[in-house]
Amino acid sequence: KTVLITGGNTGIGYETAMDLLQRGARVVLACRNVSKGYDAMNKLLVKTSSNQENIRVMECDLCSLNSVRAFVKMYNEEEDRLDILICNAGLGWS
Repeated sequence: KTVLITGGNTGIGYETAMDLLQRGARVVLACRNVSKGYDAMNKLLVKTSSNQENIRVMECDLCSLNSVRAFVKMYNEEEDRLDILICNAGLGWS
């Protein structure tokens, strides 16, 4: 199964990603900050002994509709499936 997790680079999203990777899922981390996403990805690869093909980081800032549109366009062009969506990211408006 392919699972998309918003806010998957920290907290509950990170722990969810770790559990799913250990169960054999392919995980896409949709993160506002890509460098933090890659840091999380590298830690997940070490902790789960998962293959790098099973995890991907993609930029998506849910506070920006332009970012969301760009994310969806790229996802549709580069990925062939989405089985599970986990809406975990928190939004902060100022």
